[in-house]
Amino acid sequence: RRITSPITRHSDVVWQENPSRILKYRASTLHLYGWVPFLIWRNVKATVFGNYRLYLQSIVLVSWMVVIHLTGLGAPTRDIQAFVRIFSTQYMGAVFNVGTVVVFILGLFVTLVINRWWAMRAVYAKLASHTVDVVTVISNVIRHPDNRDDPRVKRARTELIRFLNLGHLLVLTQADGQSRHFYKNQMLETLYNKIIGKFPSRKVPKIGEDSSNTWQKAARDISFLDLNAEGLVNVDEWQHIVDSEKRGMPRYVLAYHWAQAMLHELQAKGWIYNSAQSLPAMLNKLSTIVDSGSAIFTYINSQLPYPYVHLVSLTVHSYLWILATYLGALLYGGFHETPGFVQLAPGDISSTTAAGILADAVVDPTNVSGLLVAAPEKINGYVFTVVFTYFFMILAIVVFQGLVDMHTLLDNPFGRHCAKFPLRAQITELMNTCRSLIQTGDTMPECFQDVFQSDDSIGEAGEGGVEQPQRKDPAVRPERKPALAKKHQRTTSVDFTSPMVRSTE
Repeated sequence: RRITSPITRHSDVVWQENPSRILKYRASTLHLYGWVPFLIWRNVKATVFGNYRLYLQSIVLVSWMVVIHLTGLGAPTRDIQAFVRIFSTQYMGAVFNVGTVVVFILGLFVTLVINRWWAMRAVYAKLASHTVDVVTVISNVIRHPDNRDDPRVKRARTELIRFLNLGHLLVLTQADGQSRHFYKNQMLETLYNKIIGKFPSRKVPKIGEDSSNTWQKAARDISFLDLNAEGLVNVDEWQHIVDSEKRGMPRYVLAYHWAQAMLHELQAKGWIYNSAQSLPAMLNKLSTIVDSGSAIFTYINSQLPYPYVHLVSLTVHSYLWILATYLGALLYGGFHETPGFVQLAPGDISSTTAAGILADAVVDPTNVSGLLVAAPEKINGYVFTVVFTYFFMILAIVVFQGLVDMHTLLDNPFGRHCAKFPLRAQITELMNTCRSLIQTGDTMPECFQDVFQSDDSIGEAGEGGVEQPQRKDPAVRPERKPALAKKHQRTTSVDFTSPMVRSTE
């Protein structure tokens, strides 16, 4: 039985359904017009605009900016203008200089996050690729020395491949469920499900969803009944796995241990062809698989240092508060100085705007003929300026908060977000490959079967050629296997090649 992973194809992206994941996207379309926010609504949940934290922070910062814009926090206008003047200069502490430092710090931080994610991706790729490699070797070298058609050979191959798939799936279920280590507040959890849980990036599609279907669940929610229904583990084996976990051993280790022990037993019976080379190769691959599984959990549990991440987050959010305060003060008080030269008649200082400037200065008014004054310029009434000031503030929040949230997304690539690893597609592809190799491991194309014929059979065929193998009648349809039961039931024995053909308790 081939496991299918339903997908929806679009011109710009390929989506996996139940659970929703991005499988592929067209980079040219993304950079041409796909970058425009909310233009392609179905893709919003995969962008920073699908994160509710972005909107919460935007509301808080923009509200703070509006309060300063409208009230100035009750500070004198000249005080606000002095503040704007100081933070508009090129001196240390100016908004531009602070922004430059923040960009540098954030760039280094995001680089570390991406490098960590890439390393975890490489380890997982090694885990999956080496599993396929070992399965390919098993389907060729496990054979009876005297009877190639011995049914026990296929059984031995099936059990080995079953343990490899079980170990692979147990790695992913544990990696995907790492967030369960944190305490959950029931009140906050209820509020989250009612409000935030309905957000585009969190909402689970209900179309075609079936709770009894193993492959419509998140990897963290796959249980014993699901594994049992797919012919991956029986009751006795699962009990051993649970007992070992209670002693402190990860679940997946025992599955790979069984595979290694079985290889040694097959070698002792002489059922591994060319065992001097094949057995070490398979054992080395198995060791690499176990090492990759351990590396995945090492990466997940060895996060970036908390003090460093805290300082980066503090720096970025402090800069956004400074920027919101500065822009709000700018809209309230305007520019402090708009230089202009004013001609003055001797002794006419008191009637000019320069009177306030010279009030505390030691200047002889009779000798003043002109002044370069700084009259404040209000910009509250400039609609274009006000609108785009708020727009650029929101844009800054999106960019800086979005980059910080990359850490939230990539800290553990095994999770529920639609941009994380598409585990369903990868698991089903591996299991389909393994089951196909079990069924077709001994078959060869008819075009070169004559190469392996014995001399006697060649003589019987005559000098003109070889006997042609019988072809199957296309009108005869193969017998269908029983359909999948709607509900998973515990079974005492499992069949990995035909998981639905089994007896139930």
